[in-house]
Amino acid sequence: DEAAVLKEWLQAKAEEDKHKKKLGELEAELDAKAYAKYPTLTEAEVRAYFEPKLPKYTWPRIILFGDIPRNPTGKIEKPKLRERYANVRWTQQG
Repeated sequence: DEAAVLKEWLQAKAEEDKHKKKLGELEAELDAKAYAKYPTLTEAEVRAYFEPKLPKYTWPRIILFGDIPRNPTGKIEKPKLRERYANVRWTQQG
């Protein structure tokens, strides 16, 4: 019956949304805990970690440190990031 399938789908969708929200909250909490544990992490330390593990063409040109704007569910607010860095002139190092 179509109505039964639709009802089951709606329930599954509601559960999926609930789990996505919880994942976002947990990711934000993990970010906060990592920052609290490693507040003095430097660009050199980050590069020393990933450079031996990744091919050179995948290395980031720039590494930025700072707060990431997030919405109440923990998702990154990309428009705010674009606005924040729209007028930055990037220079390549290395």
